[in-house]
Amino acid sequence: MLAQVCQGWGSGHLAAIIADHDVALVTFPAAMRAGYTPPMPPIEDGPELERDRVRARAIFESAVDGMITIDETSAIRSVNPAALRIFGYEADEVLGENVKMLMPEPHHSNHDDYVSNYLRTGEKRIIGKGREVEGRRKDGSTFPMDLAVSELRLGDSSWFLGIVRDVTTRQETAEELRRERDFAESLVETAQAIVLVLDAEGRIVRFNRYMEEISGIPLEEVRGKNWFQTFIPPSERARIRGVFDTSLLGSPTRGNVNAILTASGEQRDIEWFDTVLRDTEGNVSGILAVGQDLTPRRALEEQVRQAQKLEAIGRLAGGIAHDFNTLLGSIAGYAEILAESLEDDADQHKAARQIVRAAERGAALTRQLLAFSRRQVLYPKVVDLNAVVEDMGGLLQRLVDTGVELARRLADERLPVRVDATQVEQVIMNLVINACDAMPDGGRIEIATCRSDASRCSDCTGGCCQLRVSDTGIGMDDKTKSRIFDPFFTTKETGKGTGLGLATVYGIVTQSHGRVRVESRVGEGSSFIICFPYASEEDAADDVAPRDLVTGLGGHGNETILLVEDDLMFRNLLAEVLEKRGYRVWVAEDAAEALALYRRDETLPDLLVSDISMPGEMNGSDLATTLRAEDATLPVLLMSGYTDETLPADDEAGAETGPSKFIQKPFSTADFLAAVRELLSASDDDSP
Repeated sequence: MLAQVCQGWGSGHLAAIIADHDVALVTFPAAMRAGYTPPMPPIEDGPELERDRVRARAIFESAVDGMITIDETSAIRSVNPAALRIFGYEADEVLGENVKMLMPEPHHSNHDDYVSNYLRTGEKRIIGKGREVEGRRKDGSTFPMDLAVSELRLGDSSWFLGIVRDVTTRQETAEELRRERDFAESLVETAQAIVLVLDAEGRIVRFNRYMEEISGIPLEEVRGKNWFQTFIPPSERARIRGVFDTSLLGSPTRGNVNAILTASGEQRDIEWFDTVLRDTEGNVSGILAVGQDLTPRRALEEQVRQAQKLEAIGRLAGGIAHDFNTLLGSIAGYAEILAESLEDDADQHKAARQIVRAAERGAALTRQLLAFSRRQVLYPKVVDLNAVVEDMGGLLQRLVDTGVELARRLADERLPVRVDATQVEQVIMNLVINACDAMPDGGRIEIATCRSDASRCSDCTGGCCQLRVSDTGIGMDDKTKSRIFDPFFTTKETGKGTGLGLATVYGIVTQSHGRVRVESRVGEGSSFIICFPYASEEDAADDVAPRDLVTGLGGHGNETILLVEDDLMFRNLLAEVLEKRGYRVWVAEDAAEALALYRRDETLPDLLVSDISMPGEMNGSDLATTLRAEDATLPVLLMSGYTDETLPADDEAGAETGPSKFIQKPFSTADFLAAVRELLSASDDDSP
């Protein structure tokens, strides 16, 4: 400010002002940086000089920057109010004192040497240059300041003027801007979204780390390259370029979706939100685009749709299985009654037994249907693993394609394992189907079994029975092998696979306390090795032997049984079986009729036998809960063709609740009568 006012003054006037008022010359910044020292012509006193003195003093006193003059000894000769405010002193505290009192270390200690060296050699460090240094206030605190120093020769003496500006606020502002910049940068780099900047020509200026992660391409490899040629599939380049041009015209897009290419050639669907970037003059300089990767969400949506479809199919399959199991129960039950009445006629008795066997085979088919719908009650038993494979021979042969050879290499010894045989069949069937899909041009599938101990099988801690399904198909790389058991993961074309086959295999095997692993190389086929714990011979003797469903129709009694079943044929069968064994039977078609019978008769039933799935608002489980509210000790036998219903929990009613049991259709009359007798006997034992 002082420099501007003094721009037109003569140097003689300035010299007079300095001499009389201890105010040093304030030169222009450029002159100060050049070390300019004005000439000193003779000073003539007069009215004009007096006006200049008053004007200079006013500028000195009102300047917003601090102004300090010192002599050759560094003594402070004058200081303006702004400088006193900046340093926190009163005038009498600084006048005559060494100016180094306003300097922190190391400048405080070095100042005198610097001044004397300058006066002796003319070597300048600050004079005429200006720079940012630290000042020290009266309270000892330091602060950043801009310092400009100029020199004025008065005769043989040198005086110095220092102009200071406290830049604390400026530094704080700069620090705040730096923090804001770092914060914004961290947001950009850690955001789970693409942040992309393109210039007005569509060249890549920058993108964030997330873009590098999903694309597999570092920014430095593509910086400056055309975005559309580098990342957009050829089929979409024209459309996306048009969207970009529209955004540049001031109509940024919201929610545009297009695919981008990754380093592996994979395409990922991205939803974009664009913002126009402008330079300092308001001209469009490019586009800032934020992209959300829709690929995982769309994959999840597809999984949900697939799961919903499977759930709908499963419910349909479960309903069909329930009705079919009820029908099979009627067929098998009447065949057993017929066989019992024809014990003296060997041929007819044999025919009745064949009807039972056929019903059993039908029940096996429904178990496969229930396994698919995940509504099957698991019945682990000790079975011979070789026998399971042999029994599936005909089914597996029908599964394989023409040109595929199916071979079996089974162990010579029995391999007893405690599993649900139906589920093991499901495992084998899934693996064979998977192997066929891996050999579109034909090949060989081998199913092998053996017994292994811990020293030969790293998958088992003890002895195990091993099942191996191998093929000569296309094989898998390590990346595929690492994901084959993930639900919904599939390498097949859309519509050719659900991605659930191997996930089901893994679930069944692990639920059976087994282990499964895969060996495969690209072009060399695959082998799935499954290890089940070896069952003891004692368990095998108890469970492996087949049961004759026609024999053992005992279990007489005289108790009253409330029988609830909506299928007429099966209801009549069960009533006939019970009545032949001496039981009194109340028959009801649904829960409403059962409640009416229960409350009409003065004699309460000794046992409730009810199908779970029935028409009406109340199912079998609800009926059992309602009756137990009136008689908590009532024994309950529930039946169903599948288990997608809620079974009553004994522990919910307390210790006084009567015994409960569930039996899955179809069942033999022997199993049914045994369950009835077991519940009635348990109830008698609990009676006071």
